[in-house]
Amino acid sequence: NVFSYSHFVAAAVGSFPVVPTISIMSTMYTLGAGKRAPHYFSLFLFSLFYLTDFELVAYIPKMVFSSLIVVGFLDMVWTWCIQSWYKIKEKIEWILVPVIVLCAFLVGLLNAVFLGIGLSTFIFVAALLRSGVVKYLSSGLVIRSTIERTMVAQNWLDAHGDKIQ
Repeated sequence: NVFSYSHFVAAAVGSFPVVPTISIMSTMYTLGAGKRAPHYFSLFLFSLFYLTDFELVAYIPKMVFSSLIVVGFLDMVWTWCIQSWYKIKEKIEWILVPVIVLCAFLVGLLNAVFLGIGLSTFIFVAALLRSGVVKYLSSGLVIRSTIERTMVAQNWLDAHGDKIQ
């Protein structure tokens, strides 16, 4: 809900509303961007730049923008490659993604998609055969998924996790 209004307004003026939530999420949350104010401020700043024909941006060194791209890259590699390796139980599922990317570079994108579908199907069938009908009878206090959540969502799960079966 925090992002929805600012994203709508940013999209209405032709901006890219999802860039902070995709590329440098941990940096933005560290700076306090989980609230509404930073998103409205970035919308105001973009509108100011847009209305002044981006003349104010000319005074900012290009290295700053390049650094933001590098920070976004490092944050995404850290989040999606390094941390995901430790979160996932079946390491073969993690290895599948680099194999698909490598295949896309070597033999083509369409072949990589078919390879990914085929290997994912085999992994899914193997996991399905290993699992029983009912694996756990527990609540949200005991078992958590490995998805990244905001601190507010984590606190809510701590308080109301017993209601999840």
